[in-house]
Order: sequence, then structure tokens, then C-alpha cells
Amino acid sequence: TDMQRSVKGEVISSTFDEPASRHVQVAEMVIANLEPLQKRYAEIMDEPGYLAGVLKEGAERVSPIAKSTVQLVKERMGLYAGA
Repeated sequence: TDMQRSVKGEVISSTFDEPASRHVQVAEMVIANLEPLQKRYAEIMDEPGYLAGVLKEGAERVSPIAKSTVQLVKERMGLYAGA
């Protein structure tokens, strides 16, 4: 599928009929793969205002696009006569 072709990742699995050591190995691999994400999450959460700033910047960037889309929809529905 398109998702399989576009998503880069590693499959980590263990089934119920495998020895406990395999489950431990899989758990350790999952923990190791999550460490960079957890570290970045902690960095973001420790920086006051970071998320608010990202959200504000994104809203400012897409606002003109959203406004023009709403205007177009209203015009096509006959609800709005443009200026």
C-alpha cells in the first residue's frame, strides 16, 4: 500500500508461543526506540511557551488560506458577496 511505501520503520514483534526471553528482547527494543521521542517530549514540555508559539505560528501561517477558502465557499453557496 501507499502507507507501507511511504512510512519508514521497523517491525518489532513477538507472539504468544515464543519464549519469555523473546518478549523481553522485544520490550527492550521498544524502549530503546522510544527513548529519543521521550527525550524530545521532555525538552518540549520543559520549554515554557514552546507549544503555544508553535500553535500561534501555524495559525498565522494558515489563516489567509482558511479565510480565502471560507470566502470561496460562501460565494459559491450564494451566502457572501465579496468586497
